[in-house]
Amino acid sequence: MNKDIIRAMRIKKGFSQDDMVFELRSRGRKISRPTYARIERGDAEVTVSDLVLIFGIFSEPVEKFFSSKYNKQVI
Repeated sequence: MNKDIIRAMRIKKGFSQDDMVFELRSRGRKISRPTYARIERGDAEVTVSDLVLIFGIFSEPVEKFFSSKYNKQVI
């Protein structure tokens, strides 16, 4: 798994971490910015449901997180 892909996609989309927290909260996920930052750094376990929400925000398939094909190119 590649923890950097979430950060790379966020930056490519032009979102700040605060933007991501707003988007996640608007989808019903109760999350703070520090918790989101820990997910991006790989310091916190990321759940499948969080991955589905995050990749949904980016309109990307969640399989991208698990695929070595995508992880080698990091977007």
